[in-house]
Amino acid sequence: MEFNPEANLVEFLFSPAEVSQEIETAAFHIAEKIVVESEFIGLLAVELFVDEKGHVIVNEMAPRPHNSGHHTIEACVTSQYGQLLRAVTNMPLGNTDLIRPGVMINLLGEKL
Repeated sequence: MEFNPEANLVEFLFSPAEVSQEIETAAFHIAEKIVVESEFIGLLAVELFVDEKGHVIVNEMAPRPHNSGHHTIEACVTSQYGQLLRAVTNMPLGNTDLIRPGVMINLLGEKL
């Protein structure tokens, strides 16, 4: 994700993220720990940022489909919406592999 400091929001999302393997592993473990320790069942979006020093920080969590996952509709084998449907109907979760790189642009109106 690229953050727009002027608008104070995420402006772009790129998938896959261009981060080091170390950051990717840290992000995975943070999200996994949140889900396991909270005994969460269902769909949980965990939005993470990397600061200037390379620290992975949880920005937001949402127990629902989330705008930071909309790219999964066309970029992944199973979208966040498909996973939610599978979770609430007790079906096995789908494959989340990336089919193709994805980009999402956050359009929220005119600049102030």
